Amino acid sequence: MEEELLRITQEAAAIRIALDYGARSLTLATSDDGRGFNLEEGSRKSGHWGLKNMQERAAEIGGTCKITTAMGQGTRIEIRVPLAPAWSLRNTGAKNAHTSPGS
Repeated sequence: MEEELLRITQEAAAIRIALDYGARSLTLATSDDGRGFNLEEGSRKSGHWGLKNMQERAAEIGGTCKITTAMGQGTRIEIRVPLAPAWSLRNTGAKNAHTSPGS
C-alpha cells in the first residue's frame, strides 16, 4: 500500500491557489504544474463540460474565466469578479433610510 500511495503522489500535480480581494474585484487563480493540454481541443471534446461549465458559472456572477494552458506547461485558471463599490451600497442604504413616505 505504501508503494502505491507513493506512486499516486508522484503522478499528482502540485496545485497553487491564490485569492486576491481588492476594492473593485475579486480574483481566484488556480494553477498546477501538470502536463497541460491543447485548450482548443479540450474545449471541443464531446462529453467534457468542465471548461464550458467554468465559463458559464463565472458569467452567472458577472465575472470572467481565463484559462491558460499548453502542452508540458501546466494550467492556470483565473476567475475575476467585479465588486460593487462599498460607497454605492452605503449610499443606497442611506438614501432608502431617509426617504420620507409619499416622496
